[in-house]
Amino acid sequence: MTDLVQRYCDRHGGGSASSRRDGGWQCARFLSTASVDLDVACREAYEPDAYARTSDAGDPYAWRCYR
Repeated sequence: MTDLVQRYCDRHGGGSASSRRDGGWQCARFLSTASVDLDVACREAYEPDAYARTSDAGDPYAWRCYR
């Protein structure tokens, strides 16, 4: 998941992919952060119908892409 999120960050303003305590992901750049839209990250990585789901809302590493 980290590689997928990093590619999203690279495409959408830069920064480093980092997990959040609430189970999500963010792109961190200098003193700012931007939330990652995991549905968009999955669509960009796989196909227009791909989407993201998690099996554990509190665990950022539980996210998976589905088609």
